[in-house]
Amino acid sequence: MAAHIDVQGFCDPLFAGVETAFERNFIDHGEVGASFSLYMEGELVVDLWAGISDRDGVKPWQQTTQVNVFSVTKGVLITCLLSLVDRGDIDLDAAVADYWPAFAAGGKQGITVRTLLNHCAGLPVLPAEVEAGDIFNWPTMTDKIQRQSPIWPAGDRQAYHVFSYGWLLGELIRRVSGESVGAFFHRRFAEPLGLNFTIGIAADLGAIADVAPMADAGAVRQGGSIARLIESQPDSVAARAFTTPLSMMTGINSTAWRRAEIPAANGHSDAGSIAKLYSSLVLGDILSPALLRQCWGQAAPVFDEVLLQPVAFNLGFMAGQSRPASLFSGSERSFGHPGAGGSMGFADLDYQFGCGYVTNRLGQGALTDPRAQRLIDAVYRSL
Repeated sequence: MAAHIDVQGFCDPLFAGVETAFERNFIDHGEVGASFSLYMEGELVVDLWAGISDRDGVKPWQQTTQVNVFSVTKGVLITCLLSLVDRGDIDLDAAVADYWPAFAAGGKQGITVRTLLNHCAGLPVLPAEVEAGDIFNWPTMTDKIQRQSPIWPAGDRQAYHVFSYGWLLGELIRRVSGESVGAFFHRRFAEPLGLNFTIGIAADLGAIADVAPMADAGAVRQGGSIARLIESQPDSVAARAFTTPLSMMTGINSTAWRRAEIPAANGHSDAGSIAKLYSSLVLGDILSPALLRQCWGQAAPVFDEVLLQPVAFNLGFMAGQSRPASLFSGSERSFGHPGAGGSMGFADLDYQFGCGYVTNRLGQGALTDPRAQRLIDAVYRSL
């Protein structure tokens, strides 16, 4: 057990409890390297980092250290698509096939953009014929996905589209904007806002933090229901959604993974960039008020066939929920997206804040990690 952690950065005295919680994560939860940031009414009030970023244990974590944030990337993907909705280039209630004609194959002609955003398209599992290396080839993936048939009729069930979501929404963005998700996000948001968030890294990979392998047998045995399900019922829809193909879980430190655009899962960011993106959403700098209102509180939680618990999706964003679902536990007007392993980003419109947390030690939950929840609880106790 660590006796002292050298926490870097700054913390407004009002949020002293957040800094304590951040330090306790290293002591109580075995945190290796992490950062946490909070913007309140557009002002950066907490920006903390500590630990090490490489597998050899020699590189100290820096303020701008990027790490794979997994499904936190979906929040970026959703933001990109909704910006096209705001611009009038995409209609939420139009068929996806209106923009991507080949998508109509396999009985998908009636799937709307809204249905796709809210994980009700019936496509939570990637096609069985997807091979390990295919995930690094965009045309191959979109070709196989567009020929796929839904597991059940669109709209019948909610089932979290763990990995397919990135290619589904990403190809829609590409066909409408003419740019890949990574290029569109960089031009439209990352560069203007000064965000250190990348989907498909073209620059030097030396500053990227290594993450602990997700497929750690001991961690799986101690994990939640999804981890146990993967181990005990590998042929279930939920298990296949997370493990098809296995390279989606095992190649996460490779150069190929970091260079590719896999926009449901391989965004790399520091905490401050995630917090600033959600702060910008709160402040109305990204989406119109009318569209932003649809990102929180519109849908009631529905049992999700992949996450195996009730979750509410509002235009793709997850709504804040109270325990035991334990998703942000914010006010009614909170929304965001966690990432497998622990990273998290969300916004609270009532308190006008955006926050981000990233880590390189992967927990086994698919929703809010205990380390992230401890930090979130500390934020709310400080208000």
